[in-house]
Amino acid sequence: MENCASWEENEPIHEENCASWEENGASHEENYEASHEENYEASHEENYEASHEENYEASHEENYEASHEENYEASHEENYEASHEENYEASHEENYEASHEENYEATHKKNYEYLSEEN
Repeated sequence: MENCASWEENEPIHEENCASWEENGASHEENYEASHEENYEASHEENYEASHEENYEASHEENYEASHEENYEASHEENYEASHEENYEASHEENYEASHEENYEATHKKNYEYLSEEN
């Protein structure tokens, strides 16, 4: 009997606890949804920014390297061709002049010696 009386005395407290639990349950659900949404948005934004930054840096670096390499190769090729052409022309001109002068002197000398022998 004592337990029955105790149960009846505690019943209003139990009902209050149930009501409180239901209220807290709804609050708990709201907090869960809100928290989940905030974390999703924050995480999504962080990932987007990080991904965008990584892609930008990687793309920028690749373009820089490719551009640098292309410019280096093109510049090197142009300089090589120009230098080769200039050296060829200069060398050819020097050799022509030197050869022409040597041949002229040698021919002149031979002609002089030949004429000296005849006289």
